[in-house]
Amino acid sequence: MPDEIIIRESNDNAYIYKATLKVMLEQDYLKDSAVYNFKDDRLKVLNEYSSQLIRELITPKLTKK
Repeated sequence: MPDEIIIRESNDNAYIYKATLKVMLEQDYLKDSAVYNFKDDRLKVLNEYSSQLIRELITPKLTKK
């Protein structure tokens, strides 16, 4: 999703100095969605574990690039 954008406008043009994207997991974006409410506790634990790994290992690298 869009994150920080810095634009400078003049009379006849505009300059984009910075435009970044915020990298998120779908479940973080949809916070209260029923899609990620698991009835089976094992699936819930597995999802939480894998999501945490992605947040710690992959998301920072994607954000940096």
